[in-house]
Amino acid sequence: MMSDEQIVVARCPACRARISCPPVIMPGDFLYCQECHRRFEVVSQNPLVLDWAAEELNTSYIDRY
Repeated sequence: MMSDEQIVVARCPACRARISCPPVIMPGDFLYCQECHRRFEVVSQNPLVLDWAAEELNTSYIDRY
């Protein structure tokens, strides 16, 4: 028997590993990469787009400008 839910898999922007997503995901949610141990924020749901979570950014570089 097939489920109506599709399995959603994202690619880690840092290491390109596969990240399994929960069945319901919304912009503003966070995903964690098990390979490189970084967190990413869901920016868009369709298409699925991930971006660096705020704490992953190098704030010392941002603070200089």
